[in-house]
Amino acid sequence: SEEAAEDVIYNGRMLGTSYNGELNKVMLSRGFVFIYIFDPNGLPVSKRIDVTLSEWSMNETALEEKYSYIEDAIGGGSEEVSLRMASLIPDILSQDVPKSPVLNHLLNYVTQNSEDTLPNVKLSFSTLFNILSKLNSPTQARISLDLMLDVSAFVRHQALIFKNSESNRVSSRWMPPKEIRHLSSKMLTCLNSVMMCKDPRTENAPPDYFTIITL
Repeated sequence: SEEAAEDVIYNGRMLGTSYNGELNKVMLSRGFVFIYIFDPNGLPVSKRIDVTLSEWSMNETALEEKYSYIEDAIGGGSEEVSLRMASLIPDILSQDVPKSPVLNHLLNYVTQNSEDTLPNVKLSFSTLFNILSKLNSPTQARISLDLMLDVSAFVRHQALIFKNSESNRVSSRWMPPKEIRHLSSKMLTCLNSVMMCKDPRTENAPPDYFTIITL
């Protein structure tokens, strides 16, 4: 119910909800997740579940299926679903699949996200951070200048949403300073990672309007 949904606390990545004691169709890929349960007196009880990756990995055939899934989600307006799937792919990608094409695909999908809400900002940067950190190492990947500008513009837009949401005392749910610093750090890390993906062929000849200050 809507009343019950208001009592759910989201910590990081929301992977599934349930009001009958069961979680279905939940995909965990890394780290840990907290589940918060409210007793009849309204007191929260938390349970931490550690997540371990399985041995299964995603080959190129399965990857194409996930691309189609993401595109369908974007086309259907389910941007949250598309971001969650995009974030999952780098963790389970087979080692023999070239990373650079996957990086370009996923960055393109992320920049198509246009939902202007604070929870979406958190999910966007969590997704972008995971994509860049997992697919841009151990070797430096290359992306086109246009894609670099698209991602940088996306970071700027999401940062403005974050700023406006946190400044609005009526509509925002206040974040603790530690979480604000954490998210801000992710923004800067993502921007720096994108800048480091520059194609060497364009590094010495950027367009006139392209400056670090602009980004």
